[in-house]
Amino acid sequence: MTYFNIDPKPRNFTHPNGVKRIGSIAFGTEERYIPLIRELCSDEMLHLFVGKGIKDMEFEYAPGSTPVSLD
Repeated sequence: MTYFNIDPKPRNFTHPNGVKRIGSIAFGTEERYIPLIRELCSDEMLHLFVGKGIKDMEFEYAPGSTPVSLD
């Protein structure tokens, strides 16, 4: 569990682009680090794979906002 799992800040914040929170993120790292990261971070939105860096990220948007393309 990370500090942000316990005491997330800020509360009920919506970014000016309409994003309320990150829904899920796929993060690649070396295979030997995956068990350590899983032990330290219990956040269900984090999906680990063998690779390098961020592969995919999904945002949750506020009602009525238009999703922004990251391309």
